[in-house]
Amino acid sequence: MAKIIYFGNEQLAQGIKPKTPIFDALIEAGHEICALILSNAHTRKPFEIAKRAEKLGIPIYFTKNNDEINEIIAKYQPEIGVLSAYGKIIKDETIEAFPFGIINIHPSLLPKYRGTTPIESALLNNDEETGVSVMRLAHDMDAGNILAQETVKITPETTKQSLYEELSTLGAKLIVDVLPQVLDKSAADFYDTTQ
Repeated sequence: MAKIIYFGNEQLAQGIKPKTPIFDALIEAGHEICALILSNAHTRKPFEIAKRAEKLGIPIYFTKNNDEINEIIAKYQPEIGVLSAYGKIIKDETIEAFPFGIINIHPSLLPKYRGTTPIESALLNNDEETGVSVMRLAHDMDAGNILAQETVKITPETTKQSLYEELSTLGAKLIVDVLPQVLDKSAADFYDTTQ
């Protein structure tokens, strides 16, 4: 099982009622989340994920920059980071401070809809399908190696809330499936983008 720092609030779209299936799935799978990191911009309102972390006794940090993140990494010595809806760029030196890097759960079929509004974009463009990508965090936004990807259908009855819930649940399943595979690799293999 992995020692994890979790980045982000799981609010994959604006204007929805957020839940925490990814965070919860990691804990239920036996992984240790040693800290929750939210960006300083998140201090304006409480998040469901912060309530969950507080209830479980997991330390919560609101960070302003990568230097503060690096101090937290040095304190807890995690093996890997997991990121979902963090909303800030993480520098290479921070990614590389984790022996197995940082894994990002993104609610689109990358490379389509990179950025912050993939759920809204899929609905506004009347797409017939979208999905979840689990990827290695890299220097460029949503540009790392894709480790797993799965598709869901969009129907006329699909709402932003229902799509968010479906993608969050799927993301939780995929990260739990992918994480052991990532941890089975050496750090050198993990960072080799030619594979």
